[in-house]
Amino acid sequence: MAIADPFRELEADDDLSVRNWIDAQNARTDLVLRALPGRDGLRRRFTELLQAGTSVAPQVAGTRVFTVERWGDLDQAVLVVRSATAPGRARTIVDPHRITGDPTAAIDWFRPSPDGGLLAYGISRGGDERSILQVVDVRTGDHLLDRIPETRAASVAWEPDSRGFLYTRYPTDDPGAADRGEHRRVYHHQLG
Repeated sequence: MAIADPFRELEADDDLSVRNWIDAQNARTDLVLRALPGRDGLRRRFTELLQAGTSVAPQVAGTRVFTVERWGDLDQAVLVVRSATAPGRARTIVDPHRITGDPTAAIDWFRPSPDGGLLAYGISRGGDERSILQVVDVRTGDHLLDRIPETRAASVAWEPDSRGFLYTRYPTDDPGAADRGEHRRVYHHQLG
């Protein structure tokens, strides 16, 4: 069954005609919004409200709690860890902007090892959700050399000893498979 997508060409944001269309739409939107009474007050209030902190997707492993959080002037959420058994502040262990230097980089998913000592996670750029699986040592913050591409919406199941894991990935030889949601497979990865 064919599905019409008359706006597909607008996804090519590096195309000059698309860029010009977007610029024209933004100019028109700005013109209309600037004319609204009370807009400056609303903008200040929304900015204030949007800087309120959020903490989502908690996962407990060992004696640690992992969450995705955003607060203050962070445009993208960071992944933090805190003790599940003792009071104390959370510590950022994955900041996608700091790691990549790309302000569009975002955490797509994460899974701690059973003991909470390691963390597998996916970061993507530009909203494409084509994650690269990476592993970080939670205690030191050091990244292991393990990097696996095309782990969009990955599921990770750690081995009980945390020496490896099973994970899902789309095939690298069919770039459109992830977009179509086809041919996702389960793989085994031994750390190192």
